[in-house]
Amino acid sequence: KKITGDEKAFDAIIFYKDTIEDTLGVRLTWKRGEDIKSSKIYYELRGVSIEDETDWQRMAEFQAKWSKKFYDVIVPYLEENER
Repeated sequence: KKITGDEKAFDAIIFYKDTIEDTLGVRLTWKRGEDIKSSKIYYELRGVSIEDETDWQRMAEFQAKWSKKFYDVIVPYLEENER
């Protein structure tokens, strides 16, 4: 099987898994895309539903907060790997 760019990036940053999780203060879910086209690293907001309009604000705030945190913590490792 040919390794994709997505898998290479995943393999490069999983080396820093403990450091990334310690910096974020949470345990993430790490799934390398073996049989699919994309790998995933995520942190999940539980106890909400897209069907419940009263959850939407909380979901939007969660997305904004964690998108920024992921960017600030993970992207530098990806950029370092590209050098």
